[in-house]
Amino acid sequence: MTITPTTRWSLTLHTRTLLLAAVVAAPTSNRLLAQSALPGYGPTSGRFRVDVVTKQSQVQMGQTMEFTSTNNRLMRLTVTKSGTALSLSMTTDSATATATAPAPAPDVSGLIGATLTGGMGTDGHMATSAVTDKAGNPMDAAAALAMRSFLPRLKVGALPGTSWSDTTNTKGNQNGAEVSTVAFVTYTLAGDTTVAGARGWKLTSTSTGTIDGTGNSGGADFTIKGTMTGQGILIIGAGGVFAGGTTTNDIKMTVDVPMASMQIPITQQTTTTYSRMP
Repeated sequence: MTITPTTRWSLTLHTRTLLLAAVVAAPTSNRLLAQSALPGYGPTSGRFRVDVVTKQSQVQMGQTMEFTSTNNRLMRLTVTKSGTALSLSMTTDSATATATAPAPAPDVSGLIGATLTGGMGTDGHMATSAVTDKAGNPMDAAAALAMRSFLPRLKVGALPGTSWSDTTNTKGNQNGAEVSTVAFVTYTLAGDTTVAGARGWKLTSTSTGTIDGTGNSGGADFTIKGTMTGQGILIIGAGGVFAGGTTTNDIKMTVDVPMASMQIPITQQTTTTYSRMP
């Protein structure tokens, strides 16, 4: 059994710890500004470029194999408000992928036209949501799970130094395996900053998680077990607008194939950059 980027386990943590390096300035020295409370999400409309770089290493039959793959998407995000209720809509307009391994890059054409709609609280929690492909059919793949967790969870009214936590439990089919992930994220409001000359809020986060899955390849059953860690920074702009950023996630897991008396250790680092377009 060979694990390549085509069959890699795309298990991005729901850390949502993001950094917009091109526009984030140093925290302001104004004492009053440094004590401002974190707002909730508000109405907005914009486009994001999402660039994902994954570096993977695995040991199989005494041989170490290393791969690098990229995934690039262009997303449209709209948050509207009616009374006190927020509604979110997000669509994938384009998607491309490349890989350095002998196997071809994953086919991401099915992501184009994928749309998330649902009701959302000002803290980013989606009470109701649906993800459909361009034909309107439900999507249950990992891509759908990632769309649901695109916006980080906030603690409305938090002051600098305040921390809060969020736990996510997800299950779904990923590359032929039924995989369950549990992620625990701790956010901390680091303070105020400026985004393109306007007031913003800087959050840091750390996260841990577990992976547990089963599957079958070529008639051989296998199991997946692993752990995940992540950290990063996210920026919320004026009016409760998500400004973009980066997240780095590290995964260590083992694929166990009892029939072949084989264990395949895999390490994976994924860096995702979210850039808000003009």
